[in-house]
Amino acid sequence: MNHLCNLLVLALLAGVTRALQSELTEPRVLESKNGLLDIQLDLNYVNWTIQGYRMNTRGFADSIPGLTLKMKAGDKLRILLKNKLHKESGCAFVPSHNSYKQPEVTNLHTHGMYVSSTAPSDDVTIAIGQNESYQYSIDIPTEHAAGSHWYHPHHHGSTALQVGGGAFGAIIIGDDKDALPEQYQNMSEKIMVVSFMNMPAVEHAATYSCDSHFDFAGETDQFILVNGQMNPKVTMNPNEWYRWRIVYASIGSVAKMNMGVGCEMKLLAKDGVYLNEFPRDVDALYLPAGGRADVAVRCSANSSAFRALIDSQTYAIVTPVIRQQSYSPGKPLLKYNFKAPNYLRDLRYVNATTRYDIGFTGGIVADDGSGSTCVINGRAWINSNTYNKCYSKGDIVESRLTGIVYHPMHMHIYPFQLQEDVEIETNYYKAGDWHDTLQVLTSSVVNVKIHITNLFSGKQMVHCHILPHEDTGCMAMNYIKETQDEICVQE
Repeated sequence: MNHLCNLLVLALLAGVTRALQSELTEPRVLESKNGLLDIQLDLNYVNWTIQGYRMNTRGFADSIPGLTLKMKAGDKLRILLKNKLHKESGCAFVPSHNSYKQPEVTNLHTHGMYVSSTAPSDDVTIAIGQNESYQYSIDIPTEHAAGSHWYHPHHHGSTALQVGGGAFGAIIIGDDKDALPEQYQNMSEKIMVVSFMNMPAVEHAATYSCDSHFDFAGETDQFILVNGQMNPKVTMNPNEWYRWRIVYASIGSVAKMNMGVGCEMKLLAKDGVYLNEFPRDVDALYLPAGGRADVAVRCSANSSAFRALIDSQTYAIVTPVIRQQSYSPGKPLLKYNFKAPNYLRDLRYVNATTRYDIGFTGGIVADDGSGSTCVINGRAWINSNTYNKCYSKGDIVESRLTGIVYHPMHMHIYPFQLQEDVEIETNYYKAGDWHDTLQVLTSSVVNVKIHITNLFSGKQMVHCHILPHEDTGCMAMNYIKETQDEICVQE
C-alpha cells in the first residue's frame, strides 16, 4: 500500500511540474527573401533573469540566444555587425599573446558553414573594437547542403567570455522543395539551441581579461538552457514524428543526450550534414561543444525529460508533454539515401593526395589565464600568417586525429569524413559520416579525410572547441593556395 501511495504522489508531482513549466519558445527567425538576408546584428550587454537566476552578460539582439537566421543554398548573407560594448579601463594583468584579453573586441564566425574564410566573409582574424561596425558579406554556394549550424564570436582572447555568456544564435540552411520524401518534409520542426552554462569558466575568463561587466547569481553555477529557458515543456501530438534541430552551444564539455521512456529518437543528420542513409537508430546523442544533431522524435505518452549527461551530472533539457487525444500507431520512417553534393562526396574509396595529421596534447589553462598547455602538433598558436599545412585546390587530405578524447576538434570551411566506424557500441560514429566538430569517448586514433574543393582558397583554421583552450592558444592555421604556383611556407 505504501509503495502504491508513493507512486501516486510521484505521479501527482510530475503533473504539477508539467503544469508549472513554460512551453518551449523559439528565437525570432529572420528568413532570406529573393536570395538575400540583409540584417543588422548588435552585440550588446544583456541583463538575463529566469527562475531565481540572474546574469549580466553579452548577447546578440538583446537576447539569449540571438536571432535564428534561415536561408537557402545560393543565397547571400549580409550582416552589419555593430559592437556596442565599452572599452575596459586598466587591468592588473598584462595579457600574453595566448591569454584571456580584450573583452570588448569581437567578430563573427558562421560555425559549420561551407563558405569562404576571406574577408568580408567568415574571416575570424577580423577584430571589431568597441563602438565599431563591420559589414560581412557571405555568399552561400549553390551546392551548400541543407543543415543546422550556428554563429558566435571568435576573437582570440575573448571567445570564451562572449560565447560562454550567451552570444550565439542558430543558422538554418533550408531544404529545397521536394528534396526529401514527403514524410520528412511534413514534420513539424523544433529549433533547440541548447547551452551548457558553465559560470565558473566564464567568470574565470572575465576576471583575467579584466572584464567589469559579467556578473552571475543563482542556485547553481552550472546549468542547461534551451532557447534561453530552463527545462521547458514541448507539447506534442501522440505518435507524431517531429524534427528537432539541436545546436549544442557550449564552450566546453561533451554532452550525452538521452530520451525518456515513452519516446523514441532517430538520427537524421550530424553537424549540418544528413547521414548517407537515414534515419539511424541511436540510444543517445554525443555532442561535443559546438556540435549539432537533427533527430526525428515521437512519443506515445508523457515522458521524463530529454536529458544531458555532462561531466557526470545529469541535466534536464526539455520535457515532452503529450496531448490527450486518440491516435493510431504511426507509420515507421522510410529509409532515405542522401544525395550528397560534390564537396561531400564519399571519400572512403578515393586515394589521398596529401596528409595532415592533427594531434592535441595537454589541456589545463593556467590559473592566470595565460599560456597554454593545450597545443596542436606540439605548438601553441603563433599568428594567423604562420601555417601548419599548405593545401592545393582539389586536394584529398588524409588525417590521423589524436587527443580528441579530451579536445573537440573543429575545422573551419570544410567538414571531414570518418573513414571507419568509431566506438561501434554507440552506433553514433559510422564510417562515411561527416563532422566539422568531433570529440570521441575512448578512441585514441580516428582517421578522417577532407575534400579541399576548387571553390575556396585562403586561410583555414583548426582548433579545440573548448573555448578557454582556444583563447589560450590551442589553434592552428592552414592555407589553401589559389594556384599551384602560389608560395605557401609551412612552419
